[in-house]
Amino acid sequence: MKIGRLNISLARQKAPKTDEEMGTSAATAEGASILFNGEVISTDKIKISDLIKMRQEDGTASALYNIMTLPITANPWDIMADDMDKDGKQAELIKDALTRPSYMGGMSTPFSLVLADMLRAVLEGYRAFEKVFTINDKGQIVYRKLAPRDNSTITILTDDRGGFNGIKQEAYIGNTFKTIVIPREKVFLFTFGKEKNWLKGESAFRAAYYHYDKKHRLYYLAHQAVQQF
Repeated sequence: MKIGRLNISLARQKAPKTDEEMGTSAATAEGASILFNGEVISTDKIKISDLIKMRQEDGTASALYNIMTLPITANPWDIMADDMDKDGKQAELIKDALTRPSYMGGMSTPFSLVLADMLRAVLEGYRAFEKVFTINDKGQIVYRKLAPRDNSTITILTDDRGGFNGIKQEAYIGNTFKTIVIPREKVFLFTFGKEKNWLKGESAFRAAYYHYDKKHRLYYLAHQAVQQF
């Protein structure tokens, strides 16, 4: 391009590469999580077992947990057809597969229990389920169950960019201790506070645990003082 005495050369930009990812979404901040050989390793001093103990022992924590979760489990819900499902057949299939009893082609675990288990993520940060499939009497592939896999037995696996890549479970199956890798397509991961930690989330009770811990330390000191009389 020539403007007066100036010659300006406009370089032609190359088209950006597609599907190229250079960084990682893995959290590495202190108190969050690190990646080690494709596993999400928590560096947080507050463990899930500590939070569960707080809910079981502290009346205030237990009441707050119920206030946050019970309205959701008690509230009615529905699956609505979208514009692509003109006759509503797909929505009907999904609703039947989730809500009907097992002898009518539904899941062996009632969805109400699955929903209540999912909400444990409010306290624990995340919950993982293994998808177990079956074929119904119409030849359709549906869920036989969404089987919970307890956080105390699993490790979240990642790809080389920090993305979800399934779970590894170490637990007794029958009378044998086994290590099982469940691929991502077989896992449903529900995360609470996902913006705080992409995979493991963050408990809504994390800040409250500090005060619970201090309160129970004071209880202990008070009990020791009483013993001196």
